[in-house]
Amino acid sequence: MVTTWAVPKFGYALNGQDFCHRYISGTSLAAPHISGVAGLMLSANPSLTPADLTRLLRKSAEQRPVLDCPAGNCGAGLVDANLAVRSARAELKGPSVTPTLGAWWNPARSGNGLDLQRMPNGEYGAVWYTYREDGSPIWYISDVAPIIRNRWEATLYESRWPPGAQTHVLREIGEIGLTLSDSTHAMFRWEIPTAPDTTLCLAANQGQEPFEVYHFGGTEQNGPATGLWGPPSEPGWGASISQRGQTVVLTLYMYDSEGKPTWVQGLEEGSTQSLVFNSVYQPVNGKSLCPGCVGNEELQYPRVGEASLALPNPGGNEGQLTVDVDYASTTTPGGWDRTVPPVPIERRSRN
Repeated sequence: MVTTWAVPKFGYALNGQDFCHRYISGTSLAAPHISGVAGLMLSANPSLTPADLTRLLRKSAEQRPVLDCPAGNCGAGLVDANLAVRSARAELKGPSVTPTLGAWWNPARSGNGLDLQRMPNGEYGAVWYTYREDGSPIWYISDVAPIIRNRWEATLYESRWPPGAQTHVLREIGEIGLTLSDSTHAMFRWEIPTAPDTTLCLAANQGQEPFEVYHFGGTEQNGPATGLWGPPSEPGWGASISQRGQTVVLTLYMYDSEGKPTWVQGLEEGSTQSLVFNSVYQPVNGKSLCPGCVGNEELQYPRVGEASLALPNPGGNEGQLTVDVDYASTTTPGGWDRTVPPVPIERRSRN
């Protein structure tokens, strides 16, 4: 490790030139680091035995190349505290809750919510549709993480698409989580620490509220098109599709002309094999719905454009999407045009 070091000057006062940085190694330095990680693992899973700790520490360690260890003295590798703690949580004993996929919301705060989906690796990710403090819509996206017993916790990111750039840029801003009471009810938690360079507008840095699955379309069964979709050529934007019966809700997460994240939504009846959303709307005036906000302002839904969806096999993994949005009727600058040719999309989540 690299640490600060003072030049020995017995009997003399040290001055600014007597300090330096020094690289040192050995068990005296490794032991407190490993002990700290072991303590975190035990806080996540108190049932672990010393043998369990040893096994999980070794299993989660990052192996070093042979060239880095000419004497073969690197042991199991470099400790990975995050993976070690996640591995400890994964061995918790007890029944696990499997959540219903799709849209989650708080009925008492209608107009914002979460699209929770299972990813190809079996873990879960989400897009959080909410608002800035000024009432304009914004979305955040989570990392992928497992559900341990009844808890899901994941890193949260804000996405930007800088003007003139070819793709988006992610910035870690905090974390979100769900504590599931059953497959359709949970406590939603968020934490977004403030930072000197933050561009976020928050009424509070953390909070929680009850969430439940959003039921619509006269059935509780998700249709085959339900999932997270997007163009493989442009991974920074996409669509949350929620299907119940013949009712399809299309929520598009994308950007304004300044590269800031925004979202629009449409609802239609019909087959996702070929479905035109003649009107998509951008919810605005969500001042009472931003994280930590209170109030009684009513959402407004100005029409901002149209979209079309074509999924030849709704239960498959490929399709096409067109989007023609102009934010002129709102305070959001610019628009989002993906019409010619239609954009090929693929399913990013797993049924």
